[in-house]
Amino acid sequence: MNTIEPKAAQSAALTEQALFARLQRRLRAQGLLLRRCREDSRDFHNLGRFYAVDADLNCVHSTHIDLADWLANLKDEAAQEVA
Repeated sequence: MNTIEPKAAQSAALTEQALFARLQRRLRAQGLLLRRCREDSRDFHNLGRFYAVDADLNCVHSTHIDLADWLANLKDEAAQEVA
């Protein structure tokens, strides 16, 4: 038996590419560059799938970034700054 969920419950999950683009825009304003590491790279285990680079210092700022978590944290920080 198929049931139809209300439209509010049918929110489309964001793709990895969409999350990457959103987070990249937010981090660029802070002087950070979001990078993707290929799985066959020798640095994959050190950097993780996604990592941030400080554009001014040209060094790795953060590694093993979870896109959804980072985006949620940035939104929370922005909301706290407004309040």
